[in-house]
Amino acid sequence: MTGRDPQRAVRAVIAEHLRYLRENHPEGPLTLDQFAEITGVGRTRLAAAESAQGANLTMETMVKITAAMGIARPAYLIDPEVFREVNRELDLVKALRERGATSMALRASSAAGGATPELADLLATMITVGEEARRLQARAESSPEP
Repeated sequence: MTGRDPQRAVRAVIAEHLRYLRENHPEGPLTLDQFAEITGVGRTRLAAAESAQGANLTMETMVKITAAMGIARPAYLIDPEVFREVNRELDLVKALRERGATSMALRASSAAGGATPELADLLATMITVGEEARRLQARAESSPEP
């Protein structure tokens, strides 16, 4: 994020991460309308944040978006390392879903340390988000075209 305009660079990273999340979430790809409904953030605001210029998002809005999408680490939107780590977790959930998993049990181990409860919470939230996304998709498919 070096250069003459560090704020612009941060907005660009946030824009890239938002687009990636919306398009690659285990329940995605989501339309902007679906993304807005799930996150509770206005469609126009999300579109502006995903644009090439990006938009300033408050920390509150970033926390709201990540929490609604089942991500307990709001730094996902600004920190490349957190982005990569969480995406690996999301890819695991997606792969499990593609193999037909609808639930899972995690066992604590000494190697897992404190990560097991966090992963269980992430997976439970992601299943909830997935159910909501499927509900929205079914509603969109059953609505008559204008």
